Amino acid sequence: MLTTYATRVQHQDSVRLDDELDDLSEALSTLRNETNAIYTDANLEADSRKAADIVREKNKKVFSRFFVLNTGKEFFLDETIPNKMVKGFVKQNASLIKTIPERFLRDTQNIIFQNYRDGVSPKATTEQIMKKFKVMKSNAKRIARDQISKLNGQIAEERQKNQAGLEEYIWRTVRDSRVRKEHKAREGKTYRWDSPPKGGHPGTEINCRCYAEPKLDL
Repeated sequence: MLTTYATRVQHQDSVRLDDELDDLSEALSTLRNETNAIYTDANLEADSRKAADIVREKNKKVFSRFFVLNTGKEFFLDETIPNKMVKGFVKQNASLIKTIPERFLRDTQNIIFQNYRDGVSPKATTEQIMKKFKVMKSNAKRIARDQISKLNGQIAEERQKNQAGLEEYIWRTVRDSRVRKEHKAREGKTYRWDSPPKGGHPGTEINCRCYAEPKLDL
């Protein structure tokens, strides 16, 4: 009789376990669907294009104003190449951002099932997932900032070197405590577009916020 009872209890526990695992799987499926609905290719590309257009337009205004103030003349800027750069940026940035929620969902799934097997409390599991979520958002912002800086640097090079025919630029930093030591040392120094310094021109290295000030031969 005890054997029969034990078998029945084990069966009930097994059924309950299966039900709980099914609930977890369903919750994960819902989370995945909702995340994918937010991070669609269309949404990511729309956001990327909006950011890229702002960068391109600001870059254009800064260069035009700088040229007028220093020469007294206006300079016609051809937007053909910068617009192509924007299109390339949109595709690349959307593709990079797309990988972040995918990794988040994969990591979340591993956390939930591993914690369930280890008997970790739901509260502790939730806290762990929330930390992952914050990291996901932070990574998305970091990638976006880095890509925007690179785009700004590329457009600046196109305008200065290829359109205005300027061979040199002055390295400028944002002059705060987060500027790299080696970049801080470059502040105010002149560099050639055809001979980039170690690490590349301003905006090339990861999260570099430096910029190239046009050097006009007046």
